[in-house]
Amino acid sequence: MEDLDKEVITIENNNLLDKFDKDKVYKAELKKLKGIFKDIPKDKMQVAESLIDQTAFMQATLKELSLYIDRDGAISSDGKGNVKESPAVKSYTALINRYSNSIKQLLDLLPKNISEPSNEDNNAKDELLTFIKNR
Repeated sequence: MEDLDKEVITIENNNLLDKFDKDKVYKAELKKLKGIFKDIPKDKMQVAESLIDQTAFMQATLKELSLYIDRDGAISSDGKGNVKESPAVKSYTALINRYSNSIKQLLDLLPKNISEPSNEDNNAKDELLTFIKNR
């Protein structure tokens, strides 16, 4: 029964990989990121556009790698009994770090809102502090 379960999971994951459209995921991510970072000042937008494009590509690749990891597992064997991290996991780990750095760089390009907190914000903050103190 356990072998049948593994076979079903493998078939499902292979179907996911077969159906995975990296270009479609990339385009959707690109659209999402452009919407999120639309307020980047024009003088920084040329740099931001390239970074947005690369970040969208990285996200699509991360989704693809996660399907390989789901299908093949996080560890692999070299045939001699030695177990090591799978190549997909190594790639995923390196890419997720680059992706996180890219998102941080994009966030740093957004204008800083240096406005005073509203009375409503101050009231909510006071209520939260009162609640915490009374617990």
